[in-house]
Amino acid sequence: MSASDDTDRDRRVDSIQAGQYAFPYHYIPSHDRFPMFSRTWGFAASYIAAVQIAVDWLAGFDEPQSGETRRHMDYGCGDGGFVYALTKEARLGHIAFHGIDIDERAIRWANIFADGKVAFTCGDLQDLGPETFDSGTLIEVIEHVPPSEVPEFVAGIARSLKPGAPLFVTVPSTEKPLEDKHYRHFDFESLTRCFDAEFRMTGIFGFEKRSFVPRKLQKFLMKKNYFIETTATSRFLVRKMGERHTEVKGCGRIGMFLQRK
Repeated sequence: MSASDDTDRDRRVDSIQAGQYAFPYHYIPSHDRFPMFSRTWGFAASYIAAVQIAVDWLAGFDEPQSGETRRHMDYGCGDGGFVYALTKEARLGHIAFHGIDIDERAIRWANIFADGKVAFTCGDLQDLGPETFDSGTLIEVIEHVPPSEVPEFVAGIARSLKPGAPLFVTVPSTEKPLEDKHYRHFDFESLTRCFDAEFRMTGIFGFEKRSFVPRKLQKFLMKKNYFIETTATSRFLVRKMGERHTEVKGCGRIGMFLQRK
């Protein structure tokens, strides 16, 4: 039985992702300085686009009353690169950022690179207190969770969020071939079903649409023996990867905004 059909945990699938944390690769691309990309990671433009979507989303919420702190949790934070990028945004200075992951090596990297700006926890969602966080992100995580464990996983996230708290989720779409380190990819319907017991969906969209111009541009800039980067082309690619589409067709990733019931 293939990993995509199996509803139980597959150690081979899990070990591929764990092995990638031998190096903290999420810190290679940057959304606020040049150079932005890496010759060895073609996903950089899409990754930065997701950071910018999350920044704009978080900045859209009202700041807390004087003396209060908004607590945000990045679930399945890995090496902490994503949540660390959020801390560098001046617009989000009123937020106390947290991250949690079960991978000890990933959390060690997170504590080294995040420079004390994020409070990281190595452990299970059940280690988190109930109704503790005001918002959350779940970035490219749920595809690493066996389908049989998803209801409990989502319930754990919901338990740790305050009632009405927002959650931003991204996943790879079924428009991409299934990767060895993933249990499955998603369309709009299958992703929504994962969360509808605990959350209300407030928005869903496809992004990372590699249309003709971005695809040809990346092919020209990223060759086997050389890599060309300019500020203009990098910003163009990030902008194109971050465009939101009402259909998943042609989009490599899905973004979804939710609210805890």
